[in-house]
Amino acid sequence: MLKRRSLFIGPVGGTFRLLDVTTRSGKPPPPNARPEQLVAHVISMDDPKALPRQWVYSDIRSLTPLPEDKLQFKPALKTRPTKTNDADIKSAEPTPAEKVRRERWAAIEPLVTDPLIYFRAHRGRLVKEAVATSGLSDRTLMHALRLYWQGGMTSDALAGAFHLCGPRSDALERAKSAVGRKPKGNRYKKFVWDPRLKKEIIADIVKWYMKSRLRTIARCHRRVIRKYFSIGTGRSAVPLPRGEAPTPAQTRYLIQSNITLEMSLRRQHGNDNFKNNVAPKVKSAKKHAAYVGRYFELDATIPDAKICDPQDRSVIIGKATLYIVIDAKSMLILGFHLCIDNPSWDVAKEALLSISQDKKELCEKWGVEYREADWPAHNAWMQVLRVDRGPELAGYDSNRIADGLEGIIENSPPRSPTLKPFAELSFKLLHQTIRSVIGGYTPPEDRGARQVEDLGKGATRTLKELGGEILRAIIRWNHTAPKAEKADATLAELKGGFKATPIEVWKRDVAEHAGLMISFEHDYLRFKLLPESDEFLVRPSGIYYKNIRWVPPASQTAKWLLPATQKSYYVTASFRRGLVDCIHVHDPKDPTKWTNMSLAESHEILRGMTFAQAELRSNELLEINDQLEHYNLTKDIRYDAAAEERETEASKLRRRADIAKKQRGRSKVDTVQRRAALAKDERRSQKVPPSNHRAEDAAERQPEAEPANAANTPSRPQVQSSRNNALMNALLGLDDETNN
Repeated sequence: MLKRRSLFIGPVGGTFRLLDVTTRSGKPPPPNARPEQLVAHVISMDDPKALPRQWVYSDIRSLTPLPEDKLQFKPALKTRPTKTNDADIKSAEPTPAEKVRRERWAAIEPLVTDPLIYFRAHRGRLVKEAVATSGLSDRTLMHALRLYWQGGMTSDALAGAFHLCGPRSDALERAKSAVGRKPKGNRYKKFVWDPRLKKEIIADIVKWYMKSRLRTIARCHRRVIRKYFSIGTGRSAVPLPRGEAPTPAQTRYLIQSNITLEMSLRRQHGNDNFKNNVAPKVKSAKKHAAYVGRYFELDATIPDAKICDPQDRSVIIGKATLYIVIDAKSMLILGFHLCIDNPSWDVAKEALLSISQDKKELCEKWGVEYREADWPAHNAWMQVLRVDRGPELAGYDSNRIADGLEGIIENSPPRSPTLKPFAELSFKLLHQTIRSVIGGYTPPEDRGARQVEDLGKGATRTLKELGGEILRAIIRWNHTAPKAEKADATLAELKGGFKATPIEVWKRDVAEHAGLMISFEHDYLRFKLLPESDEFLVRPSGIYYKNIRWVPPASQTAKWLLPATQKSYYVTASFRRGLVDCIHVHDPKDPTKWTNMSLAESHEILRGMTFAQAELRSNELLEINDQLEHYNLTKDIRYDAAAEERETEASKLRRRADIAKKQRGRSKVDTVQRRAALAKDERRSQKVPPSNHRAEDAAERQPEAEPANAANTPSRPQVQSSRNNALMNALLGLDDETNN
């Protein structure tokens, strides 16, 4: 329903404003008046010289009002002096716009309060009376009335719009733009921008200049001259003489006057750096966390301290990767993981698992004293995990958080640390803690700087020692009390001794919101976060995946491998991509149960490797096996060829013997005698062992006379060398085709 001051579209088009609703005589409508008996006073918003007109209210009351255009309201532009005492403020002079507003309102106030001003029959008389009273002309009064009615029926619409004053024609704009220092000696006339060409140049050159912070004003000036003030194009372009083209100073002024401070800072620092480090920040990310355990933040960083090899501290093996899990409400660091692997889901998973890991075992791993009071959030789990688009969530394995763990993943845009500020803050504070106590720490400001001492060469800590220092810094952070104005506590709590440390805030909120918290045991959490696949093939010899073989325990061999003797089948298994030593095979009949299977003995060479490394090594072994198979096939083919040749020769000899036998005639020879004679000859050909008598041995060791062809007979080392060469040639497949 339309109300006073409402804008609407008329029945036949056009925009109108409803000024008032009265009876036909101009009196206020009675309570029981019907709409068709009332008169609606409206004014056109499209006509600059419009006057109120009267419509039947029932014809327009059901129309939909338009949103109020805020530009219709003209500001009063009230300004005050910079002095702060009350006397100066009360005596401050109004601005010219405010003076005009007061003068106009004093003249038309008696008119706008009388409904008869809307009727044409009474308007002339009322305006004449106001002219006699105010001393203004009737034309000025009518202009003020139109401003009041069309501007929203407020006194602010009467303010003078002096801020919009300026040139009214192209000639005035040309005259105004021809300003600046005169050239020395009047060598040429000052260049004057063409208004139409100027707009085109601004739209082009500002867009081109803002695309890269490497583009200079001088390059912009040359671009303007080449594109707009040159004869010819490309390499044949000739710039116009001075006075017919802008100077470098004019181009600089044109660009700088059309670039805001924000645009300049964004160009100088880049959009991401401007948003993160330059733009003012007035909001807090804690508003999203209504209670502890609602939002966790996960992020990775590279500590700025190099580590040493634990076997030889003189060897520096680079930097490690650190993952942090922090609660957004209490800023309590719940879990961390430090390793030398690159950021990935497998590393991030270990940081999440450290939340429910046995804290005594965790402290012993890093050589830190264990105190139960340092870990109030054991087994806690988040409802929402806030991360960035890092490598740890690039794969499908990260979906395990939302699969059965009642968790939601929020991915913030890349390079937006302000959307997960608590993880970023924890990294900064941890670095500030360890930078002065760890050798080899390299400040971020020194990274990439020239002629700066390389502090990384002074590394003194191993991975375990660095992890111990980081864990101690985390415990210290969890016990650190913030300033009173930043504490998540009331003034009464702070006065009562509440220090608002992350641990104390966590304990307080857990007691208040215990019913909203989630927790999981470590074994269940580890099993759910591990990646799984249904491509593990069960064969009678074991479980295969990517050419890697595992075997079940001896007590489970019949359960898993015996059915595979009838037919191979696939099972689902969970595994760690960073270690192939063990997999967890799900029970097909009961998904809540699984069997741990270890690496087969034939694949012990893969122990300790990642799946990627094991797959690569398995592929290498397959290639070696292919080469060996080809080698054996070559040897078999050569053996078959030689054997066939020998068989052919033997067959020829047999045929000759048969022919000779037929020629001699038939003769019966005892086979037994032939066999005994052959055995006797075989025994004679065998080598006789040396005698045990010393004299005979000495006689046998006497040098014999050198044969006539001794020069052609190789010595024993030469014979052994030739045998080794023949063996190497045989292994490498270099022996000749006749070798049998």
